[in-house]
Amino acid sequence: MENISLLLVEDEDVVALPLEKTLQSMGYTITGRVKSGEDAIKHLEGSYPDLIMMDIHLDGEMDGIEAAEAILSRYEIPVIYITADSDRDTLERVKRTAPFGYILKPFSPESLNLGIDIAIYRHRMEKELEEKNRELDAFTYSVSHDLRAPVRNISRYAELLLEDSKTSEENAEYVKRILFATEKMDGMIDGFLTLSRLGRSELKPEKISLDEISNQIVNNLKESEPTRKVRVSVEPGITNFADKKLISIALENMISNAWKYTGKVENPEIEIGTVNREGRVLYIKDNGAGFSPEKSEDIFIPFRRMHSESDFPGTGIGLASARKIIDRHGGKIWAESEPEKGTTFYMALP
Repeated sequence: MENISLLLVEDEDVVALPLEKTLQSMGYTITGRVKSGEDAIKHLEGSYPDLIMMDIHLDGEMDGIEAAEAILSRYEIPVIYITADSDRDTLERVKRTAPFGYILKPFSPESLNLGIDIAIYRHRMEKELEEKNRELDAFTYSVSHDLRAPVRNISRYAELLLEDSKTSEENAEYVKRILFATEKMDGMIDGFLTLSRLGRSELKPEKISLDEISNQIVNNLKESEPTRKVRVSVEPGITNFADKKLISIALENMISNAWKYTGKVENPEIEIGTVNREGRVLYIKDNGAGFSPEKSEDIFIPFRRMHSESDFPGTGIGLASARKIIDRHGGKIWAESEPEKGTTFYMALP
């Protein structure tokens, strides 16, 4: 068996001491045994274990879930909870930390060993997947960046041809088509670059107010189109633990989408709130153009459009960006819609 190191965070010696001996007998290395979240964080300043075994009720001011949140904001160390708690409220709080395991007391050596094996395997697979995604994003960025220069050169030469008095009226029409195509291509390249940047940026989770971010986005949209009268309601007190910059981008794309596709209805309405669907889920509901339910996955594909560009201009990259951001957080985003009856987007974060 490979040498796997563990940090034990457990406040009761009657549990911690037998647990330590059991794990050592299985061949695991114990880097430390502490009784509080504060001591666990301090321990990590001089030691970097492969895995943390975390109780929920601890000595000190923070419990195990708060300690895990603090640790995960600084380190990429998987956490397995070992606890007697199985109530729904605790489980919902635990989900925010995307745990690699949840072992209920009393536990057997077999359940411990299995839980650790699965957590280590999952962590390794996730790291490999992240590396492959980084390589793919780097490739996409490189190709998109290299394409930009020739596309813009074509655009410049086309503009020169239009300015040339020797260009016939018929040829000028062809040149205008070239310009239109290069502008569209340039927009697609920008979209690819945006997606690759989202995949390469570092996640910095913190407690954020989704309602405050949503209200700011709505205010910006109203300022950009002061003549539009859109009824918007935002539920107060919506918070989550996530990267503020990236989640703001995702929310802006989804709210802007609702704003745009309510542009042709008589009494446009947008509602932003939460609903309980095996946990608190944020939704953004509008009464706009909508689309066929069978297309609910297609809208998240880059450059895939449900409506003509002449009716609703755009690059077709916003919702793909939102999905990439939510996926990076380990969450889920989906949509429900019907033509002419509006769309509801749902965003579930751990």
